[in-house]
Amino acid sequence: MDILIVDDTIENIKLLSEILDVHNISFSRSGEEALNLLQEESYDLILLDIMMPGIDGYETCERLRKLPLHTETPLIFLTAKSDNESILKAFKAGGQDYIVKPFNTLELQARVKNQLLYKQYQNEQQQKLLIEREKNQAKDLSLLQQTKMAQMGESFSMMAHQWKQPLSAIMAISNGLLTQIQLSQVNAKDLQKNLEDITQSVEHLTRTINEYKSFFKPKYSFEKITPDELIHKVLLLNQHTLKLNNIELTIHFSDKHLVFSTLVNEIIQVFLVIIQNSIDAYKQNNKLGKIEISFTNSAKDLYIDISDEAGGVNDSDLSKIFELNFTNKGQDGLGVGLYMSKIIIEEHLKGSITVSNIDQGSRFSIVLPLNTTDLKHLE
Repeated sequence: MDILIVDDTIENIKLLSEILDVHNISFSRSGEEALNLLQEESYDLILLDIMMPGIDGYETCERLRKLPLHTETPLIFLTAKSDNESILKAFKAGGQDYIVKPFNTLELQARVKNQLLYKQYQNEQQQKLLIEREKNQAKDLSLLQQTKMAQMGESFSMMAHQWKQPLSAIMAISNGLLTQIQLSQVNAKDLQKNLEDITQSVEHLTRTINEYKSFFKPKYSFEKITPDELIHKVLLLNQHTLKLNNIELTIHFSDKHLVFSTLVNEIIQVFLVIIQNSIDAYKQNNKLGKIEISFTNSAKDLYIDISDEAGGVNDSDLSKIFELNFTNKGQDGLGVGLYMSKIIIEEHLKGSITVSNIDQGSRFSIVLPLNTTDLKHLE
């Protein structure tokens, strides 16, 4: 393993290098030199003298503990100072062990071995945490895609319903024009109006399909958007479902043109999940009602509340509504939508999401930071 010896006496360095020759040995002749080296290099163990020119071992230890690579690196003080005050000061500075010169070779080897075994255990635990973190990220991305795939089937159905009216209009106008041509009754003014209506219908179809393509295309970079634009995108995807279920949607803005950065597709998914939950609750309770969305903001945060009057959430379910596989929809529920919503808001966007019961229904409250410069984009 990699050991750094910090000692101003070259004879001590040579002796320690011979005793510990089974390891990779590096050395520094002063505290300043060691700190410069430790800023760039990682080691499994540091052997540190106390009495050195320049900064002593105590200060060297205190300063290296502030370096990201060495907050937990095992460190043994190796010094001629044997009084209790010096030993206590060494441990307070951040040392793990203390050996007094002249040292016993077998004792030194044993203590070094113990610290290296501890470092090896640290490395193994960090590797396990890294693997577990990667597994969790893979699971979350898989669930995110699973949720989107579930929404895709429903969205294609919604899209088919949305397209019926403009397609029927195009068909009716086309048939009318064919009839007029056959009867030689084509009027230039009527022809222009009919062609404008067809163009308008085609533009609507194009906007709709582009919005669906954009939503289902993986996109993990932050984009600038306003609350008004965000709601427009949400409505293009689920406006027809709201109409089919006779749900009135009310939107309130404190500043509809506020520009903020977010993962647009992911925040749209959160809206779709919460709105669909409200629709399902209205259907379960055989109620007609409304969903109210409000946007307010402070200098640092954007606040989004999504409320309904669909009866609320059982008190016993409030604490577990964001848990994986939790659902109160029976076989119709996957139990991943709200779980993924919490992952998106809290982990991807470093915000918060909570749910509470209000007078006749429930309210989801989302807080998003307006400053996203410190957020890590998904890879």
